[in-house]
Amino acid sequence: MRHLRHLFLGLLHESVGGEKLKLEGVNELEMITGFNSLVDDITHLLKLPKLRVLEGRIFYEECLSMIVDHILNHQEQFRDVNLNIYMGVNMDSEDGSTLLKRIAAWDTRIEEDPMKTLDKLPMLRVVRLRRNPYVGREMVCEATGFPQLRGFP
Repeated sequence: MRHLRHLFLGLLHESVGGEKLKLEGVNELEMITGFNSLVDDITHLLKLPKLRVLEGRIFYEECLSMIVDHILNHQEQFRDVNLNIYMGVNMDSEDGSTLLKRIAAWDTRIEEDPMKTLDKLPMLRVVRLRRNPYVGREMVCEATGFPQLRGFP
């Protein structure tokens, strides 16, 4: 497995014996789809030197923060990052997560307008807000916001 380049984790994969999946020794890995912060170890994921494509689900704010920090510090490394963000994650930070191409939020129950941050992400092409993503009073999108946003047919 040392030469593994693409890893497709199943949508419902689980931890074994209560241990999170550790991606040690797979330094040739370039793509991971199906990452799940509930059952996969984030610390080993961020040590993969050739990782270019990451798709996954984030359930904890600490994991989102670690991923965004890593991406910002290694921007030249990544080609595509797609994260689905679930409950309990604060999206109000302005930490410049410019490589995110898609954000989906479920049950985040954000109280402050997330558009203040989201519409400034230059590479963001898809925004999906479902099932109680926002509990505030008003969301405002600037006329110049979301320069890459695509419509759905």
